[in-house]
Amino acid sequence: MEQNEGVARAVHIDVEHGSPYADRCGRRLDFIGILLFRSSDEAERPLDEVDADGRNAIGLSDHEVVELQARIGTERKLSLIVQLQFRLGVVAGFQIFAAMNAPFKERGKVSDEQLALLNQLWTKEHISFHGEYYKVDDIAFNPKPFQTPRLPIWVGGEGKYAQRRAGRYGDAWFPYFVRITPEGLLEGFENVRREAQKAGRNPGEVKLACCLPIELTSADAPTIQDYLKGSVRQVAERLRQFIDVGVIHIGLQFMIPHYPERQEQIERFAAEALPALKAYQP
Repeated sequence: MEQNEGVARAVHIDVEHGSPYADRCGRRLDFIGILLFRSSDEAERPLDEVDADGRNAIGLSDHEVVELQARIGTERKLSLIVQLQFRLGVVAGFQIFAAMNAPFKERGKVSDEQLALLNQLWTKEHISFHGEYYKVDDIAFNPKPFQTPRLPIWVGGEGKYAQRRAGRYGDAWFPYFVRITPEGLLEGFENVRREAQKAGRNPGEVKLACCLPIELTSADAPTIQDYLKGSVRQVAERLRQFIDVGVIHIGLQFMIPHYPERQEQIERFAAEALPALKAYQP
C-alpha cells in the first residue's frame, strides 16, 4: 500500500512465525510510521525475493494469468472502499513452473510474456495475443484495475534478465542485494534504463528502489563499503548515498534474530535516523 512518498519509509521485518510478537511488532511499527512485514517462514520461500511496502512479491511463473487477474480484481474493490494505492511486485517464480510445462530455464520468458499479456488485458477493452506460451483471440477481461492506466509494476531480481524485464515492463526496478554499493546499484539501474530505451519507452519513467539488510551497532564500527552495518549515524550516512544515486524507496531488513532486540533497533532507527532521511534532499 502506498502512502506518502518518501525514502526509507518501508522496513521489512522477519519475525518469529506464529509467535505473539508478530502482531505486537506490527502494531508498534505502525505507530512509529514504518510499514512492515513478512514472517520468517515467508522469508525462506524462494519467490519471496522482493516485497513492495512489506508485502510479498508475486512469483509470475508460479501463477496463471487468469489467477493473477482474479487476485488483482481485489485491488479494485479495496481501492474503491478505502482509497489505497497499490503496487504489483513481481519476480520470476520458482515453485510450480514444471507443472505449467515451463522448464526452469524458460521461467524468465514465461514471466516476460505474462507481463506483456497483463499489460494488454489492463489497458485495452479487447485483445488478441499470440505468444510462445499464451495465445488468445478477441477476449476482454474485467474488472480493470482501479488505478489507471494500470497497477504500477515493481520488478524484482538482480541479474541482467531481471534488469531487462524491469526496463521493458516495470515502473520500478526493486532488487534485493545482500551486498552492494550505491555505485554498483546505479550501474545496474543504468542498464535497466538502456533496456527501457531499447523497448521504445521513456527511461525516465522507470524508477529505482532497493531492499537491503541492515545491522545496527551501539557504537561506530569499521566501514564496510557494500554492506549496511554500523551505528545509526553511519548507516544513515550510507543510506543518503543510496538516495544520492536516485533511489526513491528503500526497504530495510533488520538482521538481528530476536524480537526484543530487533524492536529496539527499529525504534532507535525510527527515532534517530528516519525523520532526517525522509526530509533529505540530494
